[in-house]
Amino acid sequence: MPVSIRDSIGFFLQLFPCGILCYLPFQKESMRMDNRRIYTVVAAYVGLQALLFGGIVQRCYASGMELQLLTPLADGYMTFAIVPLVILFFWMVHEQVVKKLLILYIVIFYAATQFWVVNLISPLIEFQSDPYGGAVVYSVEDVILYASTILLLLPIVLLLFIRPLREFMEDADTSTIAREFWFATVTTAGTILMLVYCASVRSNYEFPYFRVSAPLCLMLVIFQCFIYWLLFRESVRRRVDADNQKALEIQEIQSQKIAKEIEQARRMRHDMRHHLAVLYDLVDQNRLDAARNYLNELIGTVSRPENVIYCQNVTVNALLQYYISQAHEENIACRVHVVCDETTISPADLTVAFGNTLDNAIQACRKVPEDRWLMVRV
Repeated sequence: MPVSIRDSIGFFLQLFPCGILCYLPFQKESMRMDNRRIYTVVAAYVGLQALLFGGIVQRCYASGMELQLLTPLADGYMTFAIVPLVILFFWMVHEQVVKKLLILYIVIFYAATQFWVVNLISPLIEFQSDPYGGAVVYSVEDVILYASTILLLLPIVLLLFIRPLREFMEDADTSTIAREFWFATVTTAGTILMLVYCASVRSNYEFPYFRVSAPLCLMLVIFQCFIYWLLFRESVRRRVDADNQKALEIQEIQSQKIAKEIEQARRMRHDMRHHLAVLYDLVDQNRLDAARNYLNELIGTVSRPENVIYCQNVTVNALLQYYISQAHEENIACRVHVVCDETTISPADLTVAFGNTLDNAIQACRKVPEDRWLMVRV
């Protein structure tokens, strides 16, 4: 295999999976274009950079450049190629900056882990002698190991992390991930530095050094993966707990209003005899206008908005009773049209989503000095 093609393949295998992993945790609604186009753009860009890299390094080989000079040149070119990918990632994804940075940290951690594994195993095997005396960027062993680690690590990443990451991106907001962001930043940076250091000094130590460092680094990688999993799970759990707490508070308010209505009904039954006696006296005295006014006043006191049945869905009906009653108390005109039966959505989720929507609408109406109105269509 020509050396330039080998270096191009190694460059592509090292960079392309990282470019794809950046986008996998996000839903298509967060993208400026569909996933196929994004992956095509990333593949085309990385492929072009890989071909250019292979040609440049081939000229360096031909000129007799030593490995001490060739390695910094290759690392600099890799950095130069990564910067446009990072810019494309931040432009392509419509999400909060902290979320994108967190995903970027995880992808860098994956790249550092792969780099450490390849540099750990590569000195132990030898498939083919290099015509340049070992002074190469990607040996045959490196190319084979990068391809093998992709087949090994990517399924693990997709299986264990992509789904929790997607749930985290959907449920978490800036306020709930601040602690996770900074903790992940510190732990990721420490782990990456340790892995890169252990992989970079392989030529300065004998195999017993790796026999000691390899288990320690492996434990560090596993521990860092556990930290990611724990952070994402706990962040989502806290958000769900907060939503459930809000749902319980709304249900508690609704229960208090129901209790209040029951108490009002009990008092009305107690006072009904008095009201009937007054009406009887007014009719007996032929004071029909006074009786009519008394009835209108009595009807106004017993006909309250929260008694209205808006729909058959218990949760939606309770939320509408609560918030429409609140809107009427603040002189907000309401028009409500609801057709809603029972749904597959859990009452807790429905309470949070629909309750937040109504609450935001009423808060917006409070900022309007006059002609305030609210229209609900379900």
